[in-house]
Amino acid sequence: MDPAESRFLSFYGLLIRKRDFGEGSSILSVIDRDRGLLEIASYGSGNEKSSRREALLLTGLISGVCYRKDPESLPSLKEARCEMSFDGITSNYRCLTFIFLIFEILSMTLEAGGHQPLAIFNELLLTMTKINSGGNPESFSIYFIIRFFAAEGILPGFDKPDDYSIFMVSLEKPGFRLGNGSIRLIRDIAASSGPEFMENKKISRSVYTNLLEFISAVIRMHCNREINSLSMIEVAMR
Repeated sequence: MDPAESRFLSFYGLLIRKRDFGEGSSILSVIDRDRGLLEIASYGSGNEKSSRREALLLTGLISGVCYRKDPESLPSLKEARCEMSFDGITSNYRCLTFIFLIFEILSMTLEAGGHQPLAIFNELLLTMTKINSGGNPESFSIYFIIRFFAAEGILPGFDKPDDYSIFMVSLEKPGFRLGNGSIRLIRDIAASSGPEFMENKKISRSVYTNLLEFISAVIRMHCNREINSLSMIEVAMR
């Protein structure tokens, strides 16, 4: 194969973040089906006359081709098209806040893990489809995050008393306690076969709040960072 040809990378994934720079250019963060977290420089895509602009909508499932000049540089976008849009999510602030929660957790965790592929990419798409079609964003987002933690091997098992004790010793937040209802739901989600499990699930507001605190604690332990999107969720759930 021509070395130049090997520098072309095809991608298929969800656009989770755009950071603008220069004159109408952006750095795109994409959760790629095969490569995990992929960052791509898109030059001029913010220009009104750019044919790529409509394809590069946040939360969209996109595909395309980018070119990496050398191992040290970001690949630059050459072609892009929208495979699926999620208008039911982007037009609903409450839904969007929970999708941003998922995206932020994916970004932090995959980055900390060395940009590994997302093992449950198809489950992420299915979760987003459920929310886009009117499914409860709180239930489905918590479902996916718990499943993601399990797939990444960072979900405490809580099968033995020591599991919970070790988790609590590592937690630097006085006064927090993971409730029995939350533990039961975590176990049920980890053992389930798909997000359909959450469709008729009734979850109290106190369990939602408790699980969000738990998710924040897991991220703090494994990524040493706080989740910024939680402040948006607090507003959306008032």
